[in-house]
Amino acid sequence: MIFRIFFLTFFLIFELLLSQSTPTLDSLKNLLKNAKTDSTQLKLYTQLSENCEYKDIPLYTSPAIALADKILKTSSSNSLQILNGETSFDKNDLPSKQKKAVLKYYGRLLNAQGTFEISQGNNKAGISFFEKALKIQNHNNDTAEMASTLNNLGINLYYLGEIKKATEALNKSAEFYSGMRDKHGVSIAYGGLSILYRSQGDVLKGIDYVFKSLKLCEEDNDWQGIASQYNTLSVYYLDLLDYQKAKDYALKSLQISKKNNFTFILSNIYSNLGFVYLKQNNTDSALRYLKLSLDISTKDGDKNGIVLSLNNIGVIYKDSKNYKEAINYFEKALQLSKEINSIDGQANSYCKLGTTYMLQNNPTKALPLALKAYELAKMLATPVDIRNSAELLKNIYESTHQYSKALEMTKLYYTMRDSILNDNTKREGLKKQFKYDYDKKAMTDSIKIVEQKKITATQLDMQQAKIKSQNIIRISLIIGILIIGFFLIFVVNRLQITKKQKLIIEKQTAITSKQKDQLEQKNKDILEGIQAAKDIQFSVFPNKAELQTVFNNYLVLFKPFDKLSGDFLWLKSVNDKVFFVVGDCTGHGIPASLFTLLANEFLNKIILQKQITSAAKILQEVNLEIYNYLQRKQTSKKSINEGMDIAICIIDKTQNVLSYSGAKIDLYAVNSNKELVITEGHRIELGKHTELINIREHEFSLSQINQFYFTSDGLKDLFKYKSNKQKFGFKGFEDFIKNNLSLPFEQQKVNLENLYHQATVDEKQIDDIIVFGFKY
Repeated sequence: MIFRIFFLTFFLIFELLLSQSTPTLDSLKNLLKNAKTDSTQLKLYTQLSENCEYKDIPLYTSPAIALADKILKTSSSNSLQILNGETSFDKNDLPSKQKKAVLKYYGRLLNAQGTFEISQGNNKAGISFFEKALKIQNHNNDTAEMASTLNNLGINLYYLGEIKKATEALNKSAEFYSGMRDKHGVSIAYGGLSILYRSQGDVLKGIDYVFKSLKLCEEDNDWQGIASQYNTLSVYYLDLLDYQKAKDYALKSLQISKKNNFTFILSNIYSNLGFVYLKQNNTDSALRYLKLSLDISTKDGDKNGIVLSLNNIGVIYKDSKNYKEAINYFEKALQLSKEINSIDGQANSYCKLGTTYMLQNNPTKALPLALKAYELAKMLATPVDIRNSAELLKNIYESTHQYSKALEMTKLYYTMRDSILNDNTKREGLKKQFKYDYDKKAMTDSIKIVEQKKITATQLDMQQAKIKSQNIIRISLIIGILIIGFFLIFVVNRLQITKKQKLIIEKQTAITSKQKDQLEQKNKDILEGIQAAKDIQFSVFPNKAELQTVFNNYLVLFKPFDKLSGDFLWLKSVNDKVFFVVGDCTGHGIPASLFTLLANEFLNKIILQKQITSAAKILQEVNLEIYNYLQRKQTSKKSINEGMDIAICIIDKTQNVLSYSGAKIDLYAVNSNKELVITEGHRIELGKHTELINIREHEFSLSQINQFYFTSDGLKDLFKYKSNKQKFGFKGFEDFIKNNLSLPFEQQKVNLENLYHQATVDEKQIDDIIVFGFKY
């Protein structure tokens, strides 16, 4: 009963293992932004689809498949021709090497889309995508990708009851992997075959494949595969009614999975442990573990897993005689099984509902449910389901005095039961384990013997050297030079002590040197990582060429408190409007710098995608994005001290007008009379509420006011020091503008740099600083 989720869990683990050595999502997204060619974009879309969360896969597969069609100069209808055996892709004039690469990515994209469909419970759609991918990979002679796709196809054909096709696909996958000498791939295929044979009642063959897979995983130090196979062995021991062994293997799998954060296996492990505790009459522990399994499946959107957990929780309530609650869980499982077209889930739910009604002495309601369960079990050809539905029908027919039908079901029940579990099966299954343990121990003992031989040889050499030394001493004694002999013994003894001391010192020196090298390497890695993060952050800032395109006369003073900054400047030109933003994210260093990248994404979405052209409306939208981000991040009762000060400006070239709206970053403007006019931003904290109230947008005619300045609070905070107040006063920045407004901005920047250096002579910088000024 509990093996129903194994194929899907096994499938998701397989997909995760394939993407372990690939770049991070953020680095791939950054590369995609800067990709210049269609081929590069297609490659990056493919990698993103294979590394993102399952719910996000269509975000990358949909544009990528359209791009592949464009590169191949085909259409969606033509792409179907190759899937039907035609070779319309050969009609374009792409170079052979490029075409082969594009088709490889095409097959992987279809494979990724199939993974998404399966993860959502859309089994038929997922299999359809795998079959399409397989045809393209076959056309492209791509054996490695075919092995992967065949494995996915075989695992998921099981859900539609296509047992023969599933077996053929998994065997073919194992054959391809063996040809490539890919132990990891072979172990994955063997694991799938073990579960498949078990579902058909061939327990011995299933156990054989489990141990084959486990050996390959251990040889390859594949801890995720080891954890998965331990979990599978737990299920086999449940079949053999050896609940202690089942619990031991489940706990081994749980220990490895928690240590390595293998979340895909945890749901299944908790389900197994819940079933073990249920069989041991520990209802509280059983319910706790099954609800943990349900929580993980719900969080992951794993509908097949949710069906399994709902059915198993229902069993606990059924056994506790809480029939109302049991029926509630079984009916939920049945409804979801129908939605995702899970035949085995439906069979399981129908059978459990029928059993519950029989416990309430209601054979009238139980009979149609039992018949439906029996019909689906025969379709799946799974002995466990046939046995359970036959037993239920036997009890119904007996209670309604239909003894001939009851006898027929009784015979079927015992036939299925004996095919699944008998004493010989138990003995043979244990023999296979003992053989595996013996092989493993024999290998370990062989290694120990080799090492012992090496030690023995070394000891013999030492003994021979010692004997030779003793003979020399005897000869010396015979000659009669007793005094010299004692002196030589003393010298040899001192040399040995000195040698030992020297070895100890050399060993300690080597250890110290190694530790020093490791620390230096770690420090170098950290610094390189920070520099890389700095490069990524600065890549979203406007460069000198972009600024000069808009502003002929400007200054930028950018002084991060650390290498990474929470202050940022953002600039984009859209049609006849120029949008620029000065921002200050809470804090500084790495956390604040990450928030600046989020701010960049927010602004791109609001201004470039939504095409909002009002400064006040942009401020509202930024506030909403920050609010939604903080809500997603708010996972505990602890408050999240994150926010942003911001000034949003829009220059309308056709109207010759500058619009401004801000939060805690003021606008300093110089009018035609050389007077400083300060427009204060709203004193609000962004992200605290979904809407901002009374947000104002200020407009300035650029024919009357064309000189503007903005600064984050970092510079003002620097002026608050007692030592700086004597030099500049509390309003140091205002005084700087008044004293320099007639100078070119290039000279103003030099003077502002000098002002900054004077302020940091006696005091340390305490926050990031950004100043932006221009004359339009």
